[in-house]
Amino acid sequence: MKTIVSIKYVKSLFTFFFALITFNSQAVVTHTLQDNTLHAKVNDWHIPSKSVTLFHQYALLKNPELTQSQLLKNIIENRLLADHAKQYIGLSIISDETKVGFKQKHATQAQLINVLKSQYQTDISHSISQLQGGNLKSVITTPLTLSKLELNDLFTMTKTMEYTLSHHQKNILKGISLLNFQFPKAAEQTMTLWDIYERTNMQEKISLFKGDTATLKKLTYQHLSSLYVLHFVKHFTNISDNELANLKQFITDNRIARQFQLYSGAKTAVHHSNQALRNLSKQVSQQEIEQYYQAHKETFKTIKKVKARHIQLASQSQADKVYQALKEGLNFNDAIKQYSQATDKHQPVAGSLGWINRKEINGDWLRTLPFTQKTVGTFSAPFMSPKKHFKTTVWEIVYLDDQVVDYLDPTSKTVQYNASKSIAKIKINQSVSEIKQQLWHEARVNINNSKISSDLFNHKTPEFNLFETGHQHSEPHHGH
Repeated sequence: MKTIVSIKYVKSLFTFFFALITFNSQAVVTHTLQDNTLHAKVNDWHIPSKSVTLFHQYALLKNPELTQSQLLKNIIENRLLADHAKQYIGLSIISDETKVGFKQKHATQAQLINVLKSQYQTDISHSISQLQGGNLKSVITTPLTLSKLELNDLFTMTKTMEYTLSHHQKNILKGISLLNFQFPKAAEQTMTLWDIYERTNMQEKISLFKGDTATLKKLTYQHLSSLYVLHFVKHFTNISDNELANLKQFITDNRIARQFQLYSGAKTAVHHSNQALRNLSKQVSQQEIEQYYQAHKETFKTIKKVKARHIQLASQSQADKVYQALKEGLNFNDAIKQYSQATDKHQPVAGSLGWINRKEINGDWLRTLPFTQKTVGTFSAPFMSPKKHFKTTVWEIVYLDDQVVDYLDPTSKTVQYNASKSIAKIKINQSVSEIKQQLWHEARVNINNSKISSDLFNHKTPEFNLFETGHQHSEPHHGH
């Protein structure tokens, strides 16, 4: 079902939204907002200044050059893309949630904690120091006592090496109280085993299935620490529930916008199956591939054959010594004669590997190395030999004397695959850009010029992705 919807949506990228753009509507962006509590209004959405400021302080840790004006534009565009994705695709379809990673709501919550800590860490730490005993353990009214044996009884596998729980087991975990705690100015609360389990990644799940009580205690305390951050911000700062909700919405929209980019094929990421890009690649014509090849021929350059020499060394320390000497000016030919343990050092051309044709390497490790050197007249860093090639390990330094460059055949599988993928990526990026443009045209945006720079806001929207590297797999440890 997901693949079918994906194909339909990719087709819509090149029909429906291109048709929309022909309306030639103009973006409705005004700069008359006077409310000092707001950075902007977008349709019926009011964007609180305090939320933007807090988000910006965290964003600076990742991108020190990012201005509030640029970030605000990113926030607005993410919201527009997120709303578009919800309406035309559905969150369940574009989700990048996996069995390995954090559930999305918990990934968002973890990012919210990080954002809040970037602003309130000093105050939070001071608050904790004022608790009885100077740490969070004092808020625990009923401590964790679950034993390894009890943990093993709760986490039994239905199938070997399948670390999943049945519906019945999940309900049991929801009824297992790990500990009770009471924060200042709050009622006593209970943390269940399910509260912890649903926040774990696969590695942590495996630990729990193995009855690892140390991991359980660590995860429990980390979650307690995160809960305290939220408690402190709510009860001891002047940030309102609305401002906090908007801050969380920034994070949610940031994630959904990234998922939309992944789903449409405009971005790629680890663990993500880019079905849209593959589908469109298959539709690229041979004529398009040939045109792309001629326009980007340099990207299909290949080294046909090389001429090289080498130095074979017996140890890492010796290889490092020779490599350093070469960097300091030692002649490579002299280094071969002085240090190489290979018998070819006595050839008329010491250490010569001769001309090596790429098609004739036949898995020879040493003769492969010169092809890694891109510049004629340079030597490589030491390479350690694979154990399967030698009874004892050796280190090789190669010198590239010459090379013959050619171009891949336009009908080769490599060209066909890479060109069709690149063409599809260009088409998708163009279509996504058109969608963003249309969403901006349809939005009613009013900016507070006293808060941001109109000039910077009008520049190209910067990329700011909280979830750029993939799934966040555990809650942050706050060191309290």
